[in-house]
Amino acid sequence: MQDYAMGLRKIGNRARELAPSGALLLALALILWRFFSLGLAPFIRDEPILQTILDEELFTGHRLPLLGLMGSYGLRYGPTAMWFYLPLRLFTADVRAIVFYHALTFLAAFGILYLALKRAAGEKVAAWALLFAASSPLLFFYSRQAWDNTLFTLLTALLLYCLGSLEAKQSSAGFFRVGLLCGLALNTHVIAIPVVAAALACAAPIAWSTNRRARFALCAAAPILILLATYAVGLALFWKKWQLDSSLNVHPPAGQLIPTLTQSIPGFMQFFTPYGAAYFFDDSLPAIPLGWLASGIGIWISAILGWGSVAFLAKGFRWKSAPIATRFALLSLAFALLFYAAVRPDPIHPHYFTPYWWIGFYAAAMLLARVPGRWSLVAATAAFVLVMGNAAFIGSALGFVAKNEGTRGIHLSTALEETERVTEVLCTAMTEGSGVLHLEATPGLESAPFVYFASHLEACRGKQLFYYPRMSPVIAMKHFELRYGTASPFDASLTLALIHPERKASP
Repeated sequence: MQDYAMGLRKIGNRARELAPSGALLLALALILWRFFSLGLAPFIRDEPILQTILDEELFTGHRLPLLGLMGSYGLRYGPTAMWFYLPLRLFTADVRAIVFYHALTFLAAFGILYLALKRAAGEKVAAWALLFAASSPLLFFYSRQAWDNTLFTLLTALLLYCLGSLEAKQSSAGFFRVGLLCGLALNTHVIAIPVVAAALACAAPIAWSTNRRARFALCAAAPILILLATYAVGLALFWKKWQLDSSLNVHPPAGQLIPTLTQSIPGFMQFFTPYGAAYFFDDSLPAIPLGWLASGIGIWISAILGWGSVAFLAKGFRWKSAPIATRFALLSLAFALLFYAAVRPDPIHPHYFTPYWWIGFYAAAMLLARVPGRWSLVAATAAFVLVMGNAAFIGSALGFVAKNEGTRGIHLSTALEETERVTEVLCTAMTEGSGVLHLEATPGLESAPFVYFASHLEACRGKQLFYYPRMSPVIAMKHFELRYGTASPFDASLTLALIHPERKASP
């Protein structure tokens, strides 16, 4: 019996030794998975609008974009996302290339996170945090959505890494890099404010302790102010338009404080389980074979695991002795809660939580690394079960998307390859050089992807496409209607039909 117990202990010790290596290999496989079948990625509304703005500003107006998308509160965001996509767009307009280019930011973010945490907390913590991040269903689907909010994965990973580098070696260049990243984050979306405040709060004591206060103020503030000044030029143009068009009117937050916080607090940790990715599938979630993994209990598993780990991280917290990753994580969450109390964004939308994507993974990995020896194998096994459950859901969801050419909902919609295909068919059918497209029968679709594809496909060259009910007064134009396929109630493939001229009249 004693020999048997010793054998079990040896097996457990060996398993604990191999767990970080296994976590790294599995993480790599999950990271690379997101680069397959990019034609099934979403290209819904904001993504094509971003590219269309680039077309208008860069290729038509021959000027550098100074503003991004219109936000929920009526304000246009800054140009960071535009500048990010600009180098690629100088060479290609292919949407698959754009999605691939965007997915590379997640590959870079995961790699930078691993390096930053390895330096701050050791290889074991870094490996487990990387595996949790790579398996996150929400991050998987966001990595394939070429948007602006999704760039926060890379920006916050870079901030974490640069703060660690700054602590290791205080230099003017280090302060400048932190300031530059803060400015780029602020020019991406206003939800960057808590992360920027946390980064500057972490960097300031480093400058103070090394008598580099003036250098910190200059090197960190200069790039932030320069980038915000660039944004201000765009805001001046926006102000002129706002005075002429009341639809652009900026409105204050409308959410109530307590409901916002009670929904937001679990939402900060929804990256652990498939619950967060349920957002993409709308009413089609029950049809996904493993859709039940994204049920309501997922948010509570995520919240308990995430916030429980954060509480462990905060236990006995000492500013000077804590790793800078811990300081940055806890300050980001503290400022985020204050920000939510002040601004009260809609906590239903998971993109508001993207600046904090890494914090729960780091906290859980720290907890896992410190589990007592006799329980560490059990904890590691539970972590692998969580990861494999995430992978199973991702595979199930991707299979559903492939079978149905996307979804009929507004958060993933018909896949970009199907939208591109039907646009080419439409342009070929427009023998008179123009036409009107009706989307009333496909509520999950908006005109934005068709606008983009129609301006870049060869079959659409020299032709003009209008959208019902916003159409040209030309009476002779043919009207076409899109409908979903009929293979199942969830079939998001598209069929195109010429409809009766009576449909041409405006409602």
